Amino acid sequence: MAEAKGSLDYWRKLLNSATSDIFELINKAILVAAEDFPNEFKERREMIAEKLYTCHLSLNNGDAESLKEVKKNSNSDNPEENDQIVGEVMRIKEVILSNNQLHEPEYDYILYESLRTLQQMQLSVDVLKTTKIRRTVRATLKHCSSRIRKLARCLINSWRVLGDERVNSAAKITNKSTTNFSLGCSSKQTSEQKPTSRSSAGVKRKQSD
Repeated sequence: MAEAKGSLDYWRKLLNSATSDIFELINKAILVAAEDFPNEFKERREMIAEKLYTCHLSLNNGDAESLKEVKKNSNSDNPEENDQIVGEVMRIKEVILSNNQLHEPEYDYILYESLRTLQQMQLSVDVLKTTKIRRTVRATLKHCSSRIRKLARCLINSWRVLGDERVNSAAKITNKSTTNFSLGCSSKQTSEQKPTSRSSAGVKRKQSD
């Protein structure tokens, strides 16, 4: 019986048998735990909050498409590591969307820690583009918490710098290629013009003879 309770299928059957929505059950379970077991709930509160924003979410269809898009555009030498990064970003994105409108201390804590996790990750421009995480973070700029707004602004600014660096790098490569092409054309034209000059000199000599 203990092994059965450790499996998700056991809890799925139990939750599916309830007449209430699963999220309503979670909400009421937290309230009951806080009221009936205040000391134990206080000890486990941080663990519960941590699980809310670290628990892996299954990829939905949109996330799977994003993952395929990153795989196609990524130049990473380690595709498995890149997949993990994308999955983590999509998970954090869901957490931010779920907690951004809930202006309670525990939800603010989850939201702030989620943004901090993004700050610690080295995200590429391709991951930012396909996951659209910037749009999600930008929505937190109107949050009532000043530290959340400040952290969100810091993230957006750092990602903007990252995008500008990529654009500038691409522009330098393009300019270099254009310059090399122009130099090649100039050399070719000069070499083609030299025989013409020699031919003209030969004609003049022939006329003078």
